[in-house]
Amino acid sequence: MKLYANNMEEILARLDRLESKEAIRELVSSYAAACDTHDIKRLKNLFTRKAEFDSPNGSMKCIGRDNIEEMFIEVLKSRGPGFHWTHDVSIKIDKNDSDL
Repeated sequence: MKLYANNMEEILARLDRLESKEAIRELVSSYAAACDTHDIKRLKNLFTRKAEFDSPNGSMKCIGRDNIEEMFIEVLKSRGPGFHWTHDVSIKIDKNDSDL
């Protein structure tokens, strides 16, 4: 990784990637805290209207922020306090991906 930039456009692109990575890390931490405190409103607001949620084992799967909210309402009824620990968050941003 080079430590210098050739022009302002490159500097701004690099800054955007760094800020995007930090925003993703904050999102992960906010999700963990909201799950642990059973904060449904906070959980819901972490997702876009068209978000898709899929747990690793497939037991929690739905599409849309309102459906995700309903899923968490049901799931958290049967769960006690949570203790999520986030660590080793690895984020790779493809600077050549035009969707970013």
